[in-house]
Amino acid sequence: MTDNNYHVAWCPFCNQGWVDIIKDALSDELLLMCNECDTLWGQPIDVKLSNPLIRETEIKVVEPSLVEITEMGWDRFLISIDDL
Repeated sequence: MTDNNYHVAWCPFCNQGWVDIIKDALSDELLLMCNECDTLWGQPIDVKLSNPLIRETEIKVVEPSLVEITEMGWDRFLISIDDL
């Protein structure tokens, strides 16, 4: 379960949590994860397409910096409760 402020969507699978941008500390890869059901996505568009990422390896979830998110161009996907 994640808990950060980098929301991109409401989870289309469980309909109970935010999809947040997270970072895998083991690979330094940015991913997206539901903060309730832990469903993973590789790209923001995959959330809209309901195309989850299947991973066989574990990840160590940490919160990325806004700089890292911006460098990936994912800052344009960020939303807040005010956007809903």
